[in-house]
Amino acid sequence: MFTLNVDLKDLRNYSLALVGITIVAIIAIKTVVHCWFDEIPQNQVLNVMSAIGSLLSGIAAIGATSAAFIALNAWLRQIKVGKYLACIWDAKIEFTRFKARWCQWYLLKYDERNKDDSNIDYSDEELEKIHNNLISACISLDSIVTKEVYSWNDKSQELKCEWFRVKEYLENNPKPHNSETLLIEHESLPDLRKSFFKLIDDLLQELEELEKQYN
Repeated sequence: MFTLNVDLKDLRNYSLALVGITIVAIIAIKTVVHCWFDEIPQNQVLNVMSAIGSLLSGIAAIGATSAAFIALNAWLRQIKVGKYLACIWDAKIEFTRFKARWCQWYLLKYDERNKDDSNIDYSDEELEKIHNNLISACISLDSIVTKEVYSWNDKSQELKCEWFRVKEYLENNPKPHNSETLLIEHESLPDLRKSFFKLIDDLLQELEELEKQYN
């Protein structure tokens, strides 16, 4: 189920309509007061009030019709772009899930070097499953939203390459045990982590921009 989004232009139109109605109401009140204190015949006062009432009713009817038209237009647009937004949201969810699970994987992998623990393989397997879901979401983006063959699929594979660079380093380099090996790790591993996070954050930002096109 989708919510209706009203942009700033619509809000500005509503505000202008409200200001217009307020101005007309003020003029109407001043006219009635003026007529009353100037002792204009009652029938003329009633005619003026009736005319003003008709004018206000017409303005209110126009405002209600405009609001209904804007709401209908927004609803129709949501129906039209709904499938695109659904694909984008699914991709955002999968990228976010992968990022969160990767952080857990990294902490486990970093801490469990030099240890024989079956949880490490399980962690890799779980992360692989999430990445497969991510690939499926990216394929949907390519085929339904962007209509660019393998565009987002390639990006998901690029993300996997960044993950495997970190994985390869952690598997081939034991935990540092002296200042020399610690210095080497501090020069290499942070750059690999930073490259991974930059890529996935850039991709999430791309999805944000893509979503704005359909909101």
